[in-house]
Amino acid sequence: MQVQTMEETARDVVVHRRLFALAGSIYLIWWFAVELILPNTYNPFLSRLAVVGTIFAILGLSYVSKQIRSCLRVLFIACTWLITIHYYSLFYANHGDPNWIVGSYITVIAINFCLWTSTALLSYSVFVTALSVALVVALPHLRDSVFLPGLVTILIQANLGLKLRRGLLKSLSASNERFQTLFHSTFDGILVHEQGRIANTNESLTELSGYTARELSGMNLLDLIAPEERASVAQRVGAQEVLLYETKAITKSGQLKDVEVRAKNFLYENRPARLVAVQDISDRKKAENERISALTLAENVRIRDEFISIASHEFKTPISVLKLQLQILERDQAKGKSNLETSEGRKEVLDLFQRQTDRLSELVETMLDVSRISAGRFVLEKSDVDLTKLIEDAVNLARKRSGGTITAEVPQNLSIYADQRRLEQVLENLLSNAVKYGDGKPIDIQVHAVREEVLILVKDQGIGIDSEALSRIFERFERAIKARNISGLGLGLYIARQIVQAHGGEITVQSQPGQGSTFTVRLPSGRLSNEAPSPKKIEG
Repeated sequence: MQVQTMEETARDVVVHRRLFALAGSIYLIWWFAVELILPNTYNPFLSRLAVVGTIFAILGLSYVSKQIRSCLRVLFIACTWLITIHYYSLFYANHGDPNWIVGSYITVIAINFCLWTSTALLSYSVFVTALSVALVVALPHLRDSVFLPGLVTILIQANLGLKLRRGLLKSLSASNERFQTLFHSTFDGILVHEQGRIANTNESLTELSGYTARELSGMNLLDLIAPEERASVAQRVGAQEVLLYETKAITKSGQLKDVEVRAKNFLYENRPARLVAVQDISDRKKAENERISALTLAENVRIRDEFISIASHEFKTPISVLKLQLQILERDQAKGKSNLETSEGRKEVLDLFQRQTDRLSELVETMLDVSRISAGRFVLEKSDVDLTKLIEDAVNLARKRSGGTITAEVPQNLSIYADQRRLEQVLENLLSNAVKYGDGKPIDIQVHAVREEVLILVKDQGIGIDSEALSRIFERFERAIKARNISGLGLGLYIARQIVQAHGGEITVQSQPGQGSTFTVRLPSGRLSNEAPSPKKIEG
C-alpha cells in the first residue's frame, strides 16, 4: 500500500506541475491579449507581473523543496483564487466594461477545467459567486447584464459535469474477474474486459502499454486511455455492437500513443464480455497530426484577422454616412440652398444623424456581436419597422452616394417585424454592390408582400457574375470579380446573409455575365392579411 501511495503522490506532483505551467502560460498570454485587444483599459504591469511571477515561482520551488511538493495541490487551488481575485479587481477598476464580462467567463471556465476534485470545484464555485455578487453590488449597472446569471450557469454545469464523470468512472470499476485465455498469436494487443475491468491480455498488449500482465489484471480499462479521451471511450465500453474507432492510449511511463481499437461482444466462461484488439498507429497519425496542427494554426490566425476586419467593416458604414451627409450640407451651404433653412429639412438631417450616431453607440456597446458573425449568431432587436420608409431612405442615400438612377416600387405603409438597424445594413450592402458592379446603369428595387412574407429584389444591369463565383459570393472575403479598381474586403454579402438568416429568411442571387444580377431577400413579415398594400414608386 505504501508503494502505491508514493506512486499516486508522484503522479499528483507531475499533474500539478503541469497545471501550474499551464495556468501561468495562459494568464501570460491573456495579459498580452488584453493589451492588444483593449489597449486603453486599466491593466497595470506590476500587478499582472506579481500574479504570473507567483505562479511560476511556486512551480520552480516544487523542484527544490519537498515541503512545496507536499502541498502543491493546495497551493494550486490558492493560486486559482489569487488569479480570480486579481481579475475581478481589474474588472472593477474598468467599471464593469462589457468586454471584461467575457474575460470573467473565460477565466472561470479555464480554472474549472483545471480543478479535479468535487471539494475544490465546489469551494471555488462558492468563492466566485461571492466575488461576483460583491462586484454586482459595487457596480449596479451589471444587474442589467447577463454577467451574474451566465456565471452561475457556468459554475452549475461545471459541478454537474464533474459529478457525472466521477459517477461513471466509479460504476465501471464494479467487476474484478479474471479470464484464463491469452491471445499471444497476433501482432495486435488483445484484451478481454467485463464492463471496463481488464480480465485478460496478451503479450503484445503488455509491450504496447509497458505494464506486466499481473499489473494489467484487474486494472480499469480507462487507465490505459489518455485522460482527454476517457469520457468518449467510456461510452463505448458497454456497447453491444461491433465498433471500430481511433483513440489515444497512455503507457505506464506516461507516453501517449495513437491506437486503432476494434471491439465486439463474446462469451467468456459463460459470462458476457468484450474482446478488444488494439493496434499502434502512432507513426501514421504523427504525420496527420502535424498537418492538422499547421491547418489549425492557420485557421486561428485567420479567425483573428477576420474578427478585426468585420469589426472595421461594421464601424465604417455609419461613419461613411455621417461624413457624406456633412459633405452634402457643406456643398448645399456653399450654393446658398441649405436644407437646414426649413424645419422639415432640419428634421430630416437630424433624424439621419440620430440614426447613425445611435448605430455607432450600439456598436460600441455590443462589440461582442461582431465576434459572433462568423458563427451566424446575431442579437436581434426586433420591432415594427416601416419598410416603405426604410427602403426609401436607403434608395435616397445610395442615389446621393452614386449619382446614378435608382428606382424602387414598394407597397405603401408596408411594415415588417424585424431589426431595423440590421435591415439597413442588408439594403446598404445590396445597393452598394449594385452600384459597384452595375456599370453605371439603372438599378431597380421591387418589393412584394404576400401573406406572411416579404420579397425584396435588387436588380442591376451590370457586369454580372459567372457561375463559378455564384457559389461563393456569400462567403467571407469573397467578391464577384477580382478587379483591382473595386474596393472592399468581400464582407458585405456575408454579413447580409447572416442578418437575413438570423431573421428566419434567406437571400439568393441570379446572374449571368454581362446581363446583370438580381439579389432576392425573402423575409417573414408577420402580416396575416392576404390583402397586398398598394404600390408606391420611388424614382430618381
